[in-house]
Amino acid sequence: MSDWIWALIFGFVLDLLLGDPSWLYHPVCIIGKYIGWMEKKLRRRGGNLRKSAVFLTASTVLLTMAVVALILMLCGLLGRIPLLIAMALLDWMGIAITSMAKEARGVEKALGQGVAAGRTQVARIVGRDTQELSEEEIIKATVETVSENTTDGVISPLLYAAISGPILLWGFKAASTLDSMVGYLDEKYRDIGWSSAKLDDVLNYIPARLTALLMVIASYLIGLDQPQTPQLRVERIRGGGGAAHPTRRDTQLLRQTRRKTNHRRRGSPCRTRGYPPCKPFVVYKQFADDGFDCT
Repeated sequence: MSDWIWALIFGFVLDLLLGDPSWLYHPVCIIGKYIGWMEKKLRRRGGNLRKSAVFLTASTVLLTMAVVALILMLCGLLGRIPLLIAMALLDWMGIAITSMAKEARGVEKALGQGVAAGRTQVARIVGRDTQELSEEEIIKATVETVSENTTDGVISPLLYAAISGPILLWGFKAASTLDSMVGYLDEKYRDIGWSSAKLDDVLNYIPARLTALLMVIASYLIGLDQPQTPQLRVERIRGGGGAAHPTRRDTQLLRQTRRKTNHRRRGSPCRTRGYPPCKPFVVYKQFADDGFDCT
């Protein structure tokens, strides 16, 4: 078995055991800072933003992969064990199973204390205005976020890490962060973010469908009857940006749990711990921790 597979197993176990410690400054925040800095620099320079978008996308992904490769190369000089440890740690930081589950269970627990507490808790993992949500809408928002983020935070990272180790995994994370920060269809981001959105679509095309299939299988395994079982649907959702998630763009799962109207609000990237306004908060790790600041 390849060393990167062993590293992935160890990283997976670490995530199950530790989740994401609040004291850990996550690499995605560093990627987000670079994207924000480069976007501003390209806008100030002027010119054709569609061409600048390609540079922004390529530089972010390639630089991220190069840094990861350099870290692994330096650790490899120390021997096989240090290299294996480094790969396991990088895989661990790229997976978000435990943190996503923790946040979802936190909403359930908060709802036991009342709707007001549920609104506060769900605001940690969604980018919409939660002040007027009912109990049913809070539950729907949580299910939607978990279904969306299962692709970005779990299935895609595991798939790319299994294919080629941490380098490809973090290349994907960089692309996903790009899409979250600039992959909009509005006037401001349409030109600067088009290539990031397209790349995210391509990278998530297979994982999103795999996620959808796994959710359907899981629903049967846990004993949901037919009316409750999420239906596998393919639906093009216009105006949703470039993300490719089971419930947002291509494969739409749990359609019956989605709100008919999504009231999303604009806010600072810090509001979503490095992720942009008007997109679902992507729970790669526990960025929702109130004491964790990416700025």
